[in-house]
Amino acid sequence: MDIGRHSVQVADLDGTPLMEFGEQGSGPGQFETPTGVAGWGEACTYGGPYEVDDHTLLLLHLDGSYDGAQGEVGTPSGTTFAAGR
Repeated sequence: MDIGRHSVQVADLDGTPLMEFGEQGSGPGQFETPTGVAGWGEACTYGGPYEVDDHTLLLLHLDGSYDGAQGEVGTPSGTTFAAGR
């Protein structure tokens, strides 16, 4: 699909647009001629709450606390929590 823009468009596996980023150019975040479509695997689903296991490096639930699940102390800076996912 040629829409006259040089950007990356991200869509879910059903083709519903999720976001778009980039512009024409050769600097950071810019693209000369991106093209193509890629799909990989099944659509992501939320399966939490997640638990710490042997492979966990950092787990943040962000459920009203900035602290990590393994005792890491988080420090908020100009952020707040809101309802939702």
